[in-house]
Amino acid sequence: MKAPKEKRVNMEERDASEARRHHARGKYGDEVPRGGMTIRRHLGPNKELEGPRDMIVQDMERLKEKIAKMKTQNQGALTR
Repeated sequence: MKAPKEKRVNMEERDASEARRHHARGKYGDEVPRGGMTIRRHLGPNKELEGPRDMIVQDMERLKEKIAKMKTQNQGALTR
């Protein structure tokens, strides 16, 4: 009896199906390993960042700083 052939899967198709499965679970804010050093971070519906890990981390830090700055501005506006 012949051994079954291993099914070769196109890497892009596999990554796309993996992303769809992950997105379907609705776990925003999770990091998913992408090709070694690349991650995809789900920020919410229809909002994703994809690229090298260090670049994504820098982008997330900038976003966190912006959010913190906006929160402090809003607090100042409320106390006036």
